[in-house]
Amino acid sequence: MAAIEIIELVKRYGATQVLHGLNLDIEPGEFVVLVGPSGCGKSTLLRMIAGLEAVSDGIIAIDGKPVNHTSPKDRDIAMVFQSYALYPHFNVRRNLAFGLELGRVDRSEIDRRVTAVAATLGLSEMLDRKPRQLSGGQRQRVAMGRAMVREPKVFLFDEPLSNLDAKLRVQMRTEIKELHQQLGRTTVYVTHDQIEAMTMADRIVVMRGGHIEQAGTPMNVFDAPVTEFVAGFIGSPTMNVMDGSIEHETDCSVVRLKNGWRMPLGGRAGLPAGARVRYGIRPHDLHPSEAGDALAWRADVVEPSGSEVQVVTHLDGMTLSAVLPGRQRITPGQVLRLAPDPQTAHVFDPNTGARLAVAATKDTQSRSRVVKAG
Repeated sequence: MAAIEIIELVKRYGATQVLHGLNLDIEPGEFVVLVGPSGCGKSTLLRMIAGLEAVSDGIIAIDGKPVNHTSPKDRDIAMVFQSYALYPHFNVRRNLAFGLELGRVDRSEIDRRVTAVAATLGLSEMLDRKPRQLSGGQRQRVAMGRAMVREPKVFLFDEPLSNLDAKLRVQMRTEIKELHQQLGRTTVYVTHDQIEAMTMADRIVVMRGGHIEQAGTPMNVFDAPVTEFVAGFIGSPTMNVMDGSIEHETDCSVVRLKNGWRMPLGGRAGLPAGARVRYGIRPHDLHPSEAGDALAWRADVVEPSGSEVQVVTHLDGMTLSAVLPGRQRITPGQVLRLAPDPQTAHVFDPNTGARLAVAATKDTQSRSRVVKAG
């Protein structure tokens, strides 16, 4: 296991700067997922850790030693790419062993490592097969095994599941997480899929435009996004975000939308009445209600998925979603009565996108979060 330190890291391609002074500490044995939209810099950062991209400015240190000018083969890391990159004319055994053979590792040690890794990955019965005789999931296991036999301090994964179908992706991400729990090696994993990030990571690093937008545990990032961008990127379906203005009531603040909807907050916002804000509520935090101020939610689109149903409505040019549990029979055009959970609502600055503070009132303090703008 090894710690990774990234200090004021900059990457430029000519006059174009793609990483802007990144700072990140990765603890020994930690599973960190870099997530963000295409072009945010996550793969560039991973390749810089691997030594496949030069550092323009700043420092990358592994185990306390700067590695800016250390060749990839001397960094004691192993990388698994999106493409399997297996040797088609080698069988599985030789694909697993080839890197060790190039490193002139003793044959008995090579056999020991290959046997052990094949058993761990369920490849023992396939060692004599060629890659063309394997399924996509089996090929991905071979690519992972080729990294594992090196017994590195750090594993790097660059979108390794992108080529798999949905069912196999679910299976493989579980297997990768189990492997990490067994091996305990420091792991940095890149994906654009926020579901992969949420289910696999010890810590998520959300990137945007070459900056780190937020780093934290999956539930911390989900429950307390520091910006509207993070709130919208993490979570599926995406968070509903609407324009409105602050109104103060006796025990709490509310956000009044253009159409008159009253959206309660779990306390008092530290903003003057009339202040313009962006109100955010996750689809799973809208619940059926018979209260007089419940929202009249027209079911424009109904998407059942078995254990729950997503109900989409169109409002003032926006597409909003509510996710209701159970096998409910909802028909398009039906009007539902829904109420947002005020303890899970957020308000964002419409200019900067930063999340704004909502202070809990006495009767809700034990249940609500006090959050501050990032």
